[in-house]
Amino acid sequence: MASADGYGYSAEELVYHATKDHKANIGFVTHDWVDKKYTSKEVQDLIVPREDIGLAEVLLVYFIPYAFYQHAGMNSKMFGQTMFETTEIPDIWGQCCDMTEGLIVPSEFNKQVFQQKVNKPIEVAPLGVNLDTYNLIERKPSNVFTFLMAGVLHYRKGAEFAVRAFKEEFEKDEPVRLVLKTRKGFLDIGTELIDDPRIQVADEDYTREEMRDLYEAGDCFIACSRGEASGLTPREAMATGIPAIVTNWGGLAEIADPRYTFPIEIEGLEEAPPTCSSYDIGITQGQSIGHFARPSIASLRGAMREAYEDKDATAAKGKAAAE
Repeated sequence: MASADGYGYSAEELVYHATKDHKANIGFVTHDWVDKKYTSKEVQDLIVPREDIGLAEVLLVYFIPYAFYQHAGMNSKMFGQTMFETTEIPDIWGQCCDMTEGLIVPSEFNKQVFQQKVNKPIEVAPLGVNLDTYNLIERKPSNVFTFLMAGVLHYRKGAEFAVRAFKEEFEKDEPVRLVLKTRKGFLDIGTELIDDPRIQVADEDYTREEMRDLYEAGDCFIACSRGEASGLTPREAMATGIPAIVTNWGGLAEIADPRYTFPIEIEGLEEAPPTCSSYDIGITQGQSIGHFARPSIASLRGAMREAYEDKDATAAKGKAAAE
């Protein structure tokens, strides 16, 4: 994956720190079409030729499970590392996962989901944050309180809930704004309209340093997702010292601690569409993928109001999150 994507970024970090900090003997093979624009030289130095894949004693394939099928039958002992965001993986995913010796997933939520259809051992290894890049920032006082969402803001991310909650909760004269950072042209906000000048959209790839600058400009992060396997961007934001509003469900439930975040409740579960702006037919094959959560607008509005009204408490929660 391109290093601006969650899979690609986390893979690079895992390989780099395993070799740097733990002296692991790892070769890093990328897709032929990978965009190395945002990949550090230290990571690029670890890349080995694709033809060397079959020489490895152990092969860890980190991608959606169709990649496991592509690498099955090699001499290597193959393990898979993957994730999903709903209550059910497609049937074909289970078949691909069973071609491995075992799986690594980023959350207990994912372990439970994959165990329904996978007959191999599954271990949990949470995705971490590079604290060399995302560390505590001492923010300067601002006259405008900034809520921030970041990621590929398709259907699953629930940006529509953030837009609606913001417009319903804050009067026009309140000094507050909502920044939606996306990429690849994705901004799925359902039937909502961005008709408030305080709602700003950034649609481009950012370097790690640019992302850190973005977090620095924020006062509170919003991750009102319908579903997450882990939730990398709220963790990054928290590492820099701002708390996150998170859906108390799925992978995000594992950081939904009111000491460090603003957990929001869900209204219930809704059927997850097999094809939508989050998943195309190539990912799900049109098969059932269970359910997403539906975050509560009332709970989200309450969390946003609380974060805005008591800025000192919000800043203290952010520092606790960083620690």
